Amino acid sequence: MPERDRGRRWAQLMSALPVFGNRLVYAQVQKRIRENRVVRIDHELIVGPQWRLDRAFEKSEDSKRINTAFVERLNLTLRRSIAALQRKTTAQARTTESLKERFEVLRCYCNFIRPHGSLRFGRKTRTPAQQAGLATRRLTWRDVFFVPMNRPRELRVEWLVGRGGEPGRDGRWAFYA
Repeated sequence: MPERDRGRRWAQLMSALPVFGNRLVYAQVQKRIRENRVVRIDHELIVGPQWRLDRAFEKSEDSKRINTAFVERLNLTLRRSIAALQRKTTAQARTTESLKERFEVLRCYCNFIRPHGSLRFGRKTRTPAQQAGLATRRLTWRDVFFVPMNRPRELRVEWLVGRGGEPGRDGRWAFYA
């Protein structure tokens, strides 16, 4: 790896320290390639104690070793979903604030509206919010944009069940102060 890339990556890593503090665990996967074939894979812990990495693996349902597939998939989703992040495009993010707003809309879409194929139970697919218990059903854009953003903390929002005992089109939102 060229020295300037290593320095840039180290600067990015150090900028994450104030956010994560001593909970930061950073590991790296290096693939050795000869004649278009992977001949060796090295896993290296860069920042953080080994016990913290071991604890993360114990809690993980998906992987028991250092794996970049999840973060690479997230990077691809972000790049493909936000025009300003796509490669070879004329779109641009004019302000940091507008880019943050685009990320929030995408995060809402991915977690509350879009069902994920990996969260399939029988014929029913679920959203990550349903899986985490944050939502009882898949939301729509109308649901998302109808809820007021600057509401007092005491305000409680509930989906009232319609006819038949299931939340559906005949239900409605109720707001309680």
